[in-house]
Amino acid sequence: MRALRHRGTGESKALSRSRAKHIVLTALCLLTFFLVGGDLSDKASDPTCLEAASAVRSSSIALTVAVVSGGVTVRLYDEFGSLIENIPALVPPAVVSLKTPDGSLIELKVPGGAFSGPAIVDIYLKGRPPVRSLIKEADRRAAEKSAIPFGEMGPVEFASTTEPGGTVTVSISYPPGSNPALLNSLRAYYLLKNNVIWIPVTNSRLDPAERTVTFDVSHFEIIRLMTASSHDLEGVIVYPNPFRPRATKDNVLKFIGLTDNVDITIYTLSGDVVWNKHIRFTGGGATWDGRNLQGREVASGLYVYQITNADGEKATGRISVIW
Repeated sequence: MRALRHRGTGESKALSRSRAKHIVLTALCLLTFFLVGGDLSDKASDPTCLEAASAVRSSSIALTVAVVSGGVTVRLYDEFGSLIENIPALVPPAVVSLKTPDGSLIELKVPGGAFSGPAIVDIYLKGRPPVRSLIKEADRRAAEKSAIPFGEMGPVEFASTTEPGGTVTVSISYPPGSNPALLNSLRAYYLLKNNVIWIPVTNSRLDPAERTVTFDVSHFEIIRLMTASSHDLEGVIVYPNPFRPRATKDNVLKFIGLTDNVDITIYTLSGDVVWNKHIRFTGGGATWDGRNLQGREVASGLYVYQITNADGEKATGRISVIW
């Protein structure tokens, strides 16, 4: 009986050692699997690894490895809420590049340690339906100050299941062929929801060579590219010129590259004032709808504009109006 018990105890110890070895091998296999971002199908040539990984796919070991790796999944949705692109979990440091339907690029640079655990970052073009009324109102208020949104992509809402513990760098591209003068005042803005206004991102950086606006975030917001106030009037451009009010998008002529505190006056060639306006905060731009001070459409023809700021700087030029 003692011999039988002794043999049973030995078998039990051997079985325990075998199980311990299996668990260690499983953990090592899974750790390798998550760190290299592979797929189980890639391990088909290793039956032991495949069996071990499959056996604990939903176990606490797999969860522990995922937390340690801090995998980040990034998903891009169009304005209708349809999933455009799904980037599987990546282990930081990582760079994610997403292409929008209009050809713009959104890039996220996630440094190591930016997230303490696994995270899902969702990007919504035009924003999700619940915030679109806020976006619309913020746009209206910006228009009152003559701030002008830039590009066709519109606002982009970034949302994450876990806010980063460090900074994530975001880059948004803009269309090729953009006038350099227009870009002098281009920067990223974020939506301050409580006040329903667009606020400049202080660390916004323009790279004309790469055609990107880049900024760092420690929490995710609703972002859009807009023109900001310039430091002088050297980069002013007026477009489209010729100006066809009924055929032009938004039916307005745009002044870009403005400083704050400007007076804009439009004259006939004989020197009569057609329209003028003082704008305290321009946001870098202003618009004219082709009407005079009485609200009536001006006649087709040539006109002269003059822009003057508080420092006495001036910018002048001609506008051709065609109805």
